[in-house]
Amino acid sequence: MTITPTETSRTEAHERWQRGGLTPVMVRALLSRCDRSAAAAWAGFPAHVFELWAAGQLYPSWGALGRIASGVGLDAEAVFALEPATVDEPGDIDGLLARRYDQGLVALTVEAGDEYPELTSERQELLGRTILTALGRAAAELSDRIAGDPDGPLAEAVVRVLRSRHAVALRALREALFGGDVIAPRSRAERRRIERGVMQDADDSAVPAGVLGPFRAATQFGTHVAFSLEVHRVPVESSGPAPAIEVSCTDHLGSPSPVERLLWWRALLGGSTCDPAGLLEVDGEPELGADGVLRGRFVLTRPGGAEEVEVTP
Repeated sequence: MTITPTETSRTEAHERWQRGGLTPVMVRALLSRCDRSAAAAWAGFPAHVFELWAAGQLYPSWGALGRIASGVGLDAEAVFALEPATVDEPGDIDGLLARRYDQGLVALTVEAGDEYPELTSERQELLGRTILTALGRAAAELSDRIAGDPDGPLAEAVVRVLRSRHAVALRALREALFGGDVIAPRSRAERRRIERGVMQDADDSAVPAGVLGPFRAATQFGTHVAFSLEVHRVPVESSGPAPAIEVSCTDHLGSPSPVERLLWWRALLGGSTCDPAGLLEVDGEPELGADGVLRGRFVLTRPGGAEEVEVTP
């Protein structure tokens, strides 16, 4: 029997699908070419399944993939050419899953054959466990990649998501610490108030002492953190006139990893460069002490002078 080039190409595409070579990016590109209701009719199951495909939480079956591709005028093997040349770095676990399918999810689909089996309660429970395992692996991968390149584009992407997703909580922290939002004052009046408050001598500063919080947020790696901040003035050992402020962090629900602490530090204090408002400049990266507390130093600036403040988040 003679095998045609088309059959060879289809076989190679099928083997690539079996190896997990299909990505959510390809799938989203395919689905963008048709109406979801039409895709559901071709696939033979409800349209909400496509949300799982696009999110990287369910690997497409070969049969459904081929029928949808055929419906939009493509061969199944052409779907593998829909990957764009570049893809932005993910800012969280969901973003990482939406770039490639976890091998556990691939195996769950491939081992069942070219079509999905009946969705029994046992099968649904197995899928749920597999998704949770995939989330855990994605969290570990994010952490390892950022630890290996803490100044790289992935770390920057995660910090951007932190700042955006938890803007209200981060603003509340800065306002509690400095009497206003040093990173992004709401108005000229607030900026002047911040300059008058945080730049004055220790006896007349607006920065409170005692316990602040609790502040609650969810890190990008899936751990939920509730923490309180204790703010205390400490004597300045150097000859400089600036009062020092020490802030300790107590976690109430789990402890974020050193990588997560670093990302939260950057999100709170604006990273290692001067902030947009021009009032805060971070002096290098903080260091993790043997007690698990992250300690660092930043400088509050104003025309004609500067004030060093030590913060331990």
